Amino acid sequence: MELEALISKAIEYELVIQDARPQLSAVSDIQLCLIVTSDDEIITGLTCLTVKDDKIDTISPVWIAVKSLPPRAIAKQMVKIQCIDDSVVQPTEEEIAVLLAERPSNGACEVIISQTESVAASSLRGDTPASDFLSGFDDAVSAPAGTASAAAGDFSAGFEVDENNPFFDASNGPTAEVKT
Repeated sequence: MELEALISKAIEYELVIQDARPQLSAVSDIQLCLIVTSDDEIITGLTCLTVKDDKIDTISPVWIAVKSLPPRAIAKQMVKIQCIDDSVVQPTEEEIAVLLAERPSNGACEVIISQTESVAASSLRGDTPASDFLSGFDDAVSAPAGTASAAAGDFSAGFEVDENNPFFDASNGPTAEVKT
């Protein structure tokens, strides 16, 4: 779907919602997310509110739309609009993380970030904690000279073999040849 057509479809859905629930048009921070799947199915999400620990918590429309995707559906296109003025809103890094966490193949999803521009979802992803996992680790550093590592059998030093143990095998006893 072309950018303008996708934005128009999102606005059309927003108007349907406002006709059904006119009281929503008075709320300034309501947003709508529209996702087109690889099967050309349209999934929407609208900003929601919940009460958690006596505080009002806002649930992202992207989260609602992503969690509403059918099993094995892949997001092909996504747009998020502000319902008060029909402007395109760029999804946050957290919202993109939700999209990518649902299915890694959603990284190729075309995300509309302005009236005339779209990018792949994976390009909007911020640095992940795992990307810095080996920072500062250097394979070239070796153990200090003069320190020797323990032999493979050193962990059993001080233990006595119990020949009454039903699992005792004399061929593997303490006199057997130890190979390291």
